[in-house]
Formats: sequence, C-alpha cells, structure tokens
Amino acid sequence: KGIVEAGVVDQHVIFGALIGAIFWNLITWWRGIPSSSSHALIGGIVGAVIAAIVALLIGATALMSALTYGIERFFEWQLKQAPTATAPAGTQVSSHRPT
Repeated sequence: KGIVEAGVVDQHVIFGALIGAIFWNLITWWRGIPSSSSHALIGGIVGAVIAAIVALLIGATALMSALTYGIERFFEWQLKQAPTATAPAGTQVSSHRPT
C-alpha cells in the first residue's frame, strides 16, 4: 500500500510487473545470485508503473522502440559474457573413451 499511485495500476501494469519479476528471478537464478521474489514483485510494480507513465508521456511506439533496442543490446552483451568451453593451456583433448 502506498508504493505507487493506485489510479495508474491496471491489468497491463500488473502483467508487466509479473513478467518483470519472473524475468528478474530467472536471471538471478541463472547467474546464481541470491534474490527475493517478493522484492522482485515490488521492483516489477515500480518498473511497470514507470513504463506506463513514460508510455503516456512519449507514446507507446517510442517506448517499445527504446525497449527493443535495450533488450537487443542486453542479449548481445550477455552472449559476449557467456563462458566458453575451452581446455586449459597445454592440455591435450582426446576423443578416445576408455572401455
């Protein structure tokens, strides 16, 4: 109660908050970072309200364009950060399996 203005919250904001919280929980789980689902929901609500207000101010099309650009850059960065499966220097890799 009192986190955001009640008049701004509708079913789209709630859906956005849930998607944001789920996404955050998956990212933290994937990276092995301890996180709180209840805090993720609060952050999701705040983020969804901010997105709804920005959509009203600049228009939904501009907001979607900016979000698409940001998400693309995020995944490009994540792919660059992904560990590669390489053998330590000086190690010989053999395809022979012991019987």
